[in-house]
Amino acid sequence: MCGIVGILGQQSADPAGRELLERMCASINHRGPDDRGMLITNSAAIGMQRLSVIDIEGGHQPISNEDGSIHVVYNGEIYNYRELRSLCEALGHRFSTNADTEVIVHLYEEFGESFLHRVNGMFAFALIDGRKDSALLARDRIGIKPLYYAQTSDGLVFGSEIKAILEQPAVSRELDLIALDQYLSLKYIPAPRTIYRDIAKLPGGHLLRWDSNTTDVATYWKLSFAHKDKRSLNELAEDLRDRLEAAVESQMVSDVPLGALLSGGVDSSLIVAMMSRHARGRVKTFSIGFKEKSYNELDHARLVANHFGTDHHELVVRPDASNLFELVSRQFDEPFGDASAIPTYLVSSLAREHVTVALSGTGADELFAGYERYWGPKLSATVRPVPRQILAGLTRALGQLPTGHAKRSYIHRAQRFLRGAHASPIDRHLDVISLFGKSERDALYADGFREALGSKSSDPLVDRYIASDASNELERLLDVDTATLLAEDYLTKDDRMSMAASLEIRVPFLDHSLVEFATACPSEVKLSGFTTKRVLKKAAQGILPDCILKRPKHGFELPLAEWLANDLSTKIDELLLSERAEIRDYLNLDVVKGYVDRHRAGFRNHTREIWGLMNLEMWLQNRSAEPPRRHPPPVGN
Repeated sequence: MCGIVGILGQQSADPAGRELLERMCASINHRGPDDRGMLITNSAAIGMQRLSVIDIEGGHQPISNEDGSIHVVYNGEIYNYRELRSLCEALGHRFSTNADTEVIVHLYEEFGESFLHRVNGMFAFALIDGRKDSALLARDRIGIKPLYYAQTSDGLVFGSEIKAILEQPAVSRELDLIALDQYLSLKYIPAPRTIYRDIAKLPGGHLLRWDSNTTDVATYWKLSFAHKDKRSLNELAEDLRDRLEAAVESQMVSDVPLGALLSGGVDSSLIVAMMSRHARGRVKTFSIGFKEKSYNELDHARLVANHFGTDHHELVVRPDASNLFELVSRQFDEPFGDASAIPTYLVSSLAREHVTVALSGTGADELFAGYERYWGPKLSATVRPVPRQILAGLTRALGQLPTGHAKRSYIHRAQRFLRGAHASPIDRHLDVISLFGKSERDALYADGFREALGSKSSDPLVDRYIASDASNELERLLDVDTATLLAEDYLTKDDRMSMAASLEIRVPFLDHSLVEFATACPSEVKLSGFTTKRVLKKAAQGILPDCILKRPKHGFELPLAEWLANDLSTKIDELLLSERAEIRDYLNLDVVKGYVDRHRAGFRNHTREIWGLMNLEMWLQNRSAEPPRRHPPPVGN
């Protein structure tokens, strides 16, 4: 795994361009501490930080073609690089390394940008074509690996993380208020926006073409639910099993130690099962747990590890919650409110003590309907005949009951269900996954922020739901979650937390051919009644122990409610209730205090909301504490 950076335009050839490139590389050193490489031409300066995984000695980047006219820096892994290398060699191309990176320059020589359709992997790359004085940037189909960019008056700057782009003084640090509104809605900021007005995310499945005059962003792959596979459940399950095993085997290619992150759920357990069939020795597995019993899955993970005879490592977390919160929060260059970043960081750190690469079960829930929230359409249908007035009365009555801080509060779930019973499918879905709903945000926002935002707020999830080519409600929701929540929350979390530990995480379920298979599976083999991931569980029969197949779904959660009530209580006061709180520029602190008071009294479980606000305030403070960067004087009068 690596980090890439670059400067496109005449600025790259200036002496200041080299200094800027050095700073950009240094800012993401954690992504690739093994090696640094740079190349400067008349119109481009590119660099990378390398975490050596394949061809450790010979895989130095940037890598060029035979005549030195095409150069690439690349972050990720191409799993079918051996077949692609054979193809290129048969067409007369000569290779100077054994690295997967080199196939990119030769494929581009032969096929142009259409070569992307031949590549199977997770990647973000920048390719410089000296013959055309142009560049091609691309991000993998699902968005596993990140890529950011900003247009300046001198050209284009790009990088694997926002912090690299902010090394360019010409890039404005002005906030994007629409992005801030989206964060407070979703707890993350979906592509193409970032918290900075002038910095954009390249979405998954997109490429960016650049020359000295133009920047053009285009789609090269799109998630589609239009085609349906009519085979039986048994046939689909058998095909799924074969596809997953092939994906796991291809992603086990590595010249460094490799293992698996094991939660004890169906997804990660199935990855371990497939790995055990192809590993030369015992698979190394890694799990974390908590002293709080309802959050501890170590027993299940240990059962799977014993079943497959893995070399198992586990950690019971008793952290300094305040310091851990600050450490994790600083890894994100924009507000990020997903609390599961903490266990992801902890398990990545544990794994990195033993391996450099780890496989994960991320993605299966979005592909095969693994969350209880997908029950919504069926449950709502059962109460839809009940008059709205009666439901409203029940909702008000339940609203008078305290929810407490339990991991699964049935009162809280009933309140949320009744509130959305008559809502549209996407509005009901948003109510479940949102940090703050629309009416809550209206009350939360300070007058100045609300006025500045005006009618400019947007909802990319609703836009995605409307644009989906899926033919039914469930699959439209799966489309939304795969394109937004998975790509910009869960995969962002995995990338930043694993990179903070200098670990590479690979995700076999997101092999694009497996994703395309999943979208073609009929919705009834994903969700049948209240059985989630039906076809995946069918594929796992006879491979995983029955007790793993039948156990309820558990998210990658931590006992955050207890931490907020104890270890982090003082931190809440310092961040959110202090007169120095920077969120007061955007939010009504009396409303914020109301969330804190209700949570502390045990009347409502506002863990998610408080955590999201703490991360926003921490980000604002970290931003203010950074040394100012010089900006060029304004142009004109």
